[in-house]
Amino acid sequence: MTRKKKIVLVVVIVIALAAAGLLVWLFHGRSSGTTGGVFVQSVNDVNAASTGLANRYSGVVETQKTEKVEFDTSKTLKELLVQEGQQVTKGTPLFTYDTQSIDLQIQQAELEIEKMNTTISNDQSQITQLEKDMKSASSADKPSYSAQIQDLQAEIAQTEYNVKSKQAEIDKLKASIDSATVTAGMDGTVESIADLDLLLSGGLTNSDGSQSNTYIEILANGDLRVKGKISEQNIQGIYQDMPVIVRSRVDQSQYWTGTISAIDTQASTDSNVYYDSSDNRASKYAFYVNLDSIDGLMLGQHVTIEPDYGQAAVKDGIWLNSGWIVQEDNGSAYVWAAKEAGAKLEKRSVELGEYDSDLDEYQIVSGLANSDYLAWPDTDCAAGAATTTEYVFDDSEMGGMDEGMMDESMGMDNGAGMDEGFGVDGGTGVGSSVVDSADAAPIGGEDTAVG
Repeated sequence: MTRKKKIVLVVVIVIALAAAGLLVWLFHGRSSGTTGGVFVQSVNDVNAASTGLANRYSGVVETQKTEKVEFDTSKTLKELLVQEGQQVTKGTPLFTYDTQSIDLQIQQAELEIEKMNTTISNDQSQITQLEKDMKSASSADKPSYSAQIQDLQAEIAQTEYNVKSKQAEIDKLKASIDSATVTAGMDGTVESIADLDLLLSGGLTNSDGSQSNTYIEILANGDLRVKGKISEQNIQGIYQDMPVIVRSRVDQSQYWTGTISAIDTQASTDSNVYYDSSDNRASKYAFYVNLDSIDGLMLGQHVTIEPDYGQAAVKDGIWLNSGWIVQEDNGSAYVWAAKEAGAKLEKRSVELGEYDSDLDEYQIVSGLANSDYLAWPDTDCAAGAATTTEYVFDDSEMGGMDEGMMDESMGMDNGAGMDEGFGVDGGTGVGSSVVDSADAAPIGGEDTAVG
């Protein structure tokens, strides 16, 4: 991994952990929002061995090979013969051009050739007559006859060239009639059909910004890849060859691994424009993931994509984010725990094992069980304190927060905003969810909250 890629990875992790810490403070670090005691949460819920921390982006499974069928803008569409989602085989007619105007062009060109051939015939007759007259002319007049003959010969040569050019034009027009029906070049599925009026007006562009004449795009039946979308605010957080995890939307425990193969730097001109929480226009960009395995994936399946920081690795036992643990100068460590919901809080000594520096997580070797409950350590924690699993935000608590803390600096707005599905998850007590463009508020489109 290059130095630049390492720096990007570290920055993304630091931002994610910072955001996680802020949200944990909101949910766990303020007793004023609880009812009946110090807020506690099940160890099973915050056990990082079964949860992860990463931004997630929406994606869809597509084929590696595509065919882009272009429209000849000099022609007129007669009939579109397929629709989006239709299965086609090689040779399936896709659309036909209107050849009526081409027939008229051919007739006009043939008339022009006929006129040019007549001109050539007349010039040749004049040359014959001039040569005959020059024989009986005086020596002084012969140069004049010779000059006229040369001019006519030059005119014939030019006209003959024009006839050949016009005939080539006719041959091309006739060939276009023969290919008036455009067919599929491979087996696959019609992925998209462009707006023809927009195409003809020059309103479609390729990823490099050049004008696009692609009318129909066909996805081949074969190897699969994942096409993801990311907002302009978050695009700096990914890079080519970055390892990622692709998860099923239906079953989060089902996942595939792969690497980002390409990132489009040109935003699409279609519906890839959305509005962030400040009503500012923002663009979305496509990126592509090559998978290590496609077993269990289906063409067109909707998935989520997240950077792979090792969160998919299965960890044994209990792993906690370092924020839950208080480490003392003598090397010992403890957590604020309760044996069950509503039980009294106690200062519980724990034995630490391995440390995951990438995710800032410690393995708990002994002293804690998944059935226990944890409180985020702060000044309200004391042995014997009452506990509760209910938490209520109050206005003063939220009002005291600097607006900037929930803005771009923490990645919680403008493309990575908290969405309707946000909730408390494990690991650090921070949720992770994905926003669909169809059902999300206009905060961040298809990107997700840090979580």
